Amino acid sequence: MEQYSRVNNIEISGLPATKDESGDDLVKDVGAAIGVEVLVGDISAAHRVPSFRKDRDPALVVQFVNRTKKEEWITKYRMKKPSLTAQQVNQRFPSQRVYINDHLSPENKQLLSKLKQKCREIGYTYAWCRDAKYFARKAPGDPVKEISNFEDIDKLK
Repeated sequence: MEQYSRVNNIEISGLPATKDESGDDLVKDVGAAIGVEVLVGDISAAHRVPSFRKDRDPALVVQFVNRTKKEEWITKYRMKKPSLTAQQVNQRFPSQRVYINDHLSPENKQLLSKLKQKCREIGYTYAWCRDAKYFARKAPGDPVKEISNFEDIDKLK
């Protein structure tokens, strides 16, 4: 249920926090950078949430009014992914990478983190999450393995 309540949400990380910033304005700037028009009625809420790591700026969580708009953002971001920087969002920002992902519950973030760590250890090239489902692939062209829980991660070879 906790993950389902986030089904219309994205998390944007890599944007520096500034004094007196507006979440809505940031969303519009990011939308422009990836080629998505943002209308006032598209966004239900936009605010910063603290990171587990204190050395990072808090992520921006955006809740859209529907899943279609969220999926449009994820698709446009993936088309631009290798090169989206904070400077493309706002000229005053540094040129650090910006990431847009599903807004995962804390437990699901831990699952993805452990999956990525395990994949690095055993030589898998890919580990990802899509629609709160987890996947791993050793190399391009290899079969995709679906991961459902921590036990599945331990079984990876």
